[in-house]
This record gives sequence, structure tokens and C-alpha cells, in this order.
Amino acid sequence: MYSLPLDRVVLAGFSQGAMTAMDLALSVEGSVAGVVMLSGAPIVIEEWAKELAKRPKGLPVFISHGQNDQVLPFAASGWSKDLLTNGGAAVDYHPHTGGHDMGSGTLPKLVEFLSRL
Repeated sequence: MYSLPLDRVVLAGFSQGAMTAMDLALSVEGSVAGVVMLSGAPIVIEEWAKELAKRPKGLPVFISHGQNDQVLPFAASGWSKDLLTNGGAAVDYHPHTGGHDMGSGTLPKLVEFLSRL
């Protein structure tokens, strides 16, 4: 059986999946290579802050969110960015003009982010 080290795994998700990806990244023993949050929001804020404080600084996180999102408010991406940055994560933040979608122009930025990991 092939085993992939956790530090080579990138957790990614869209909307609720983005929240789940970050929650999982902060719940597992060890560190993942990075986290991608597309149109997500912070959840269990106090727990995330506590877990971030216990982890090595510099967790790579890609956040993208539409300024016209009708499902999750755009402000949620700023809350995520602030919480994660204040907790020591290395946040790559990319708002876009779309809604609850990936947004045009996000994919090349995401590919570039992933290529650095």
C-alpha cells in the first residue's frame, strides 16, 4: 500500500467544503502542505484560533471569494483571512467580482499557489 505523507497533502474545498477543509487541516495531527478555501467562511472561530496557536507558523492558505456572493457574504472571506493571518498562516487572498463561484481569473492564481507548495 502506498502512503502519502500528510505534509504533501493539500486540502481544498468550495463553500461548505472550504470550511471542512480548513477544519480538518487544523484537527489532524501534523501539518498539511496547504489549504484552499474557495467561497468559504470561518467556523468554530475560537477552536480554530486555539489550534492555529499550537501549530508551526506559515501554513499556506489560498482564499478566494466573490464580492457578489449571495450565499455566503463576501465579508466572510475577510474574517477568514484575518483569523488565519493573525494565527500565523501564510494567506494568499484573492477576491473576485463574481458570486458564489470560482470567479474568472482565480484558476491561474490557484495553480500558481499550488506550484509553490
